[in-house]
Amino acid sequence: MDSIRFRQQARQLRQARQQLDSLRQQLATATEQAAAATRLYDELPSFIFVFDLPSSSLQYCNRFVEARLGYPVAELRALGSRVLEVLMPKAEVAELHRHYANIVALSDGQLESFEYIMHHRTGATRWLRLTSAPFARDAQGRVTQVLSIAEDITRWKITDEQRRSANRRLAEQNRLFRQIIDTVPNLIYLKDSQGNYVLANEATARFYDLSHEELLRAALPELEARFPSMAQYRRQDEQVLRSGQEIDEESPLTDGQGNQRWFRTVKRPFVLTDGTVQVLGVDNDITELKHTQQALEQAKETAEQNAQVRQNFLTNMSHEIRTPLNGIVGLTGLLAKTSLAAEQRQLLAHAQDSADNLLVLINDVLDMAQLGAGRMRLESMPFELDHVLRGSCQALLPTATAKGISLRLQLPPAAGPARVLGDPHRLRQVLLNLLGNAVKFTPKGEVLLTYECLNPLAPAPQYRFSVLDTGIGIAPAQLRELFEPFTQASASTAREFGGSGLGLSISRGLVELLGGQLVADSEPGRGSTFRFTLTLAPAPAAPAALPAPPPDFQRLRGYRVLLAEDNPVNQLLMQTMLRGWEVVVDTASSGAEALALFRQNLYAVVLMDIQMPGLDGVATTRLLRQHPSPDRAATPVVALTAHAMPGDAERYRAAGLDAYLAKPFREQALFDLLIRLLRPASTPASAPLSAVAEPVAPPPAQQVAQLPAGQPPLYDLTMLRRMSGNDDGFVRRLALLFVETTPPAVVRLEQHLRLRQAPELAKAAHFLKSSTDGLQLFSLRPVLRDLEAVAAGAAPPDWPRLARLVEQVSVTVEEVVEQLREEFPG
Repeated sequence: MDSIRFRQQARQLRQARQQLDSLRQQLATATEQAAAATRLYDELPSFIFVFDLPSSSLQYCNRFVEARLGYPVAELRALGSRVLEVLMPKAEVAELHRHYANIVALSDGQLESFEYIMHHRTGATRWLRLTSAPFARDAQGRVTQVLSIAEDITRWKITDEQRRSANRRLAEQNRLFRQIIDTVPNLIYLKDSQGNYVLANEATARFYDLSHEELLRAALPELEARFPSMAQYRRQDEQVLRSGQEIDEESPLTDGQGNQRWFRTVKRPFVLTDGTVQVLGVDNDITELKHTQQALEQAKETAEQNAQVRQNFLTNMSHEIRTPLNGIVGLTGLLAKTSLAAEQRQLLAHAQDSADNLLVLINDVLDMAQLGAGRMRLESMPFELDHVLRGSCQALLPTATAKGISLRLQLPPAAGPARVLGDPHRLRQVLLNLLGNAVKFTPKGEVLLTYECLNPLAPAPQYRFSVLDTGIGIAPAQLRELFEPFTQASASTAREFGGSGLGLSISRGLVELLGGQLVADSEPGRGSTFRFTLTLAPAPAAPAALPAPPPDFQRLRGYRVLLAEDNPVNQLLMQTMLRGWEVVVDTASSGAEALALFRQNLYAVVLMDIQMPGLDGVATTRLLRQHPSPDRAATPVVALTAHAMPGDAERYRAAGLDAYLAKPFREQALFDLLIRLLRPASTPASAPLSAVAEPVAPPPAQQVAQLPAGQPPLYDLTMLRRMSGNDDGFVRRLALLFVETTPPAVVRLEQHLRLRQAPELAKAAHFLKSSTDGLQLFSLRPVLRDLEAVAAGAAPPDWPRLARLVEQVSVTVEEVVEQLREEFPG
C-alpha cells in the first residue's frame, strides 16, 4: 500500500514539476511578450495609459508622455492621485472626470472621445484627443480601470484656430467690403462673361429700381428689355473681355425711373483663380458735373459773345470818335498856321491839348480792351535795345525840358547782348507810359531810366528796367491799387494832373504779356521807382547793309503777260509799267475776256484782279487751271487785290493762285515777284515761288506834289512819274482817265446807297479804291475800305454812317477832279 501511494505521489510530483516548468515557460513567454508590448507601446506616437478610477492614479503609461509632456513615467506614477492636478487645469480635470463617468456606463468594446488640454513640464500647452474604453471591472462588474489612447493634436488645433481666425477675419473683411461698396454712391459691380451680375452694390440696385436679390437673379436679356441702355453696357463688357484692357468712357444711362444720367464708366478684366475672366466695373455719376460743364460752356460762349460785342463796340466807337477827332486835329493844326491874336492862340492851344488827351484816352481804352480779351499779339524780331531806350527818352525829352526837369538815360558799362529778340514796340509802349507818368508827376528834379543785365552769360539773359523820379510820390494805401484800371493816387491827383488812370494798368498787362512783372516803390514827397524784368534772348548780329543794285527791268524783256483788271486807271497804270520793262501786255476787263485771251495765246504769267464783275479772279483762275494742256494749266497766276485781309493769302493759294500782291504796291515789289516766278537765267534757283508785298505807305513829305500853303495834299503823282520815267504824256493820260471814269463810279456809289444795296455798294467802293490808289489818294483809303467791308459784316449796315462816308468820298473826288483839271487843262 505504501509503495503504491509512494508511486502515486512521485507521479503527481513529476506532473507538478512538469506543470511548473510549463508555467515557467509560459511566464517567460508572457514576460517577453509583455516586454515586447511595452517596447511597442513606448514607440507608438500616442499617449497610452491606464487610469485607475478608485485611486485616481496612473496605473500604466507609455514613454510617449516623456516626449510630449516632459515628465518621466516613474515620476508621473509616483504622483498618485495628484497626477491630474499637476498635468491639467482645474476646469479640464472636471471635464475629464465627467468623461470617465461616461466611460463607466459603457459596455466592453465601446469607445468615447474627448479633447482636453494638458500642461508640458515647461508650462506649454498641449492639446490631446482622448479615446477611452473600459479596461477592468471588479467582481460586481463595475469599471475600475479605463484604457485611454491620447493623440497629440496641438499642431492641428493651432492650424484649425488659425484657419478659424482667418475665416473670421475674411468674414469681417467681407462684411466691411460689403458695407463700403454699399455706402459709396458709385455703381460697383462684377459681371460674368454672359453679362449677368454676380456682385452689385446697393447703389447699382437702386439705380435700376430693383432689390439687390432681384438684380442678381435677373438675366441680361431681361435687363436689356427693361433698360435699352444696357446694350451699351454689353458692348463695353465685350470689349473688355476681348481686349483684356481697361476702358474709361463717359456715356448717358437711363435709370429705373426713366431719367437719363451721365456716368464715367471704368471697366477692367477680373481674373478668377480658375482662369475665368469677369468684368469689374465702377460707374461714377457725373450728371451734375456735366450740367456744370454745359453751364460753363454756355457762360463761356456768352462771355465770348459779350467780349466780341464789347470789342466791336469799342472798335466802332473808336472809329466814330477818331473820324471827327482827326478833323479837329487837322483843322486846329491848319488854324495854328494862320495869324491869330494872343487870346485866340491860347484858346487854340487848349483845344489842341484836349484833342491830344482824347486821342491818348481812345488808344488806352482800346489797348485795355485788347488785353482784357486776350487779343493782343506779340511780335518777335531782332532789335537794338539801346535804340529803344534812347528813342523812348528822346520822345519825352521836349516835355521834360518844358517843365524844367532832367530826363536822363543811364546805361550800364557791361549790359549783356545789345541786340536781342523780342517785341520792341510793346517795350517802347511800356517805357513811354512809365516815363510819361514820371515826367507828369515830377514838378522838379529829374527822371532817370536805367537798365541792367542780371545774367549776361545766360542763353536767355534777364534785363531789369527801372524808371526813377523825384516827383510827388504815392501813399502806401494808394500804391496797393495803383495798377487797377481807371485808378489814380487820389481825386486831387486826377484833377491836378489829368489822365484816365489806364496807363499803369496797360503797362502791367503788357509786361505780363512779355513774361515779366511790374512792381512799384514809392514814398510821398520823395518820388517813385517802377521796375520790371524781362527775358530777352540774344539776336544774331545784323549783317552789314550793302547798297542794293538798281533793278534791271530789262530782264523781263520779251515775256508776254495777261493782265485781268476791270479798272481803267489801273489798266493804264499796269500797262505803262510793264511796257516800260519791254513786256508784252494783253489786257482783259473781265474774267470772261481773260479766259478767251488765255485760250488764244501762250502767257508767261497772269496778273489777276480778284474782284471783277461777273467771274471774279478766284473763279477765273479755277477755270484757267482746267486747260487741256498741263503746261498751260500750270501758268503762274498772281492775285492783285486791294482787299488785303488776314487769311487772304492762304485762301488764294488754296484756290490755285501762285502768289499774292496787295494794292497799292511798289513797282519794285511787282518786278521782284515776277523775277521769282519766271526765274530768268540770272535769278538764283533758291528764290521763293511766291511773295506778298506790303501796301505802299504814304509818301514822304518831300515827294508830295506842292500845293498852295495851308492846303493838305489830296493826291500824289510822284510814283507815276517815277514809274513812267517822267513821261508827262503818260501822267496826263492817266489823270484825264481818272477825271473821265471816277465821277460816274461815285454816282453809282451814291445810287447804291439810296437803294440800300449793300453788296453793290461794296463792289463800287472796291472799284473806286483801285482808281484812287493809283493816284496815291491816301485820305480815301480807310473810307473806301469801310465801305467795301459793309457786305461782309454780320450786323445790319449802319446806313447813316455809310451816308457820311459816301459824302466824304464824293466831296474828296470832286475836289481831286477839280485839282487835276487845273493841273492838266484841256
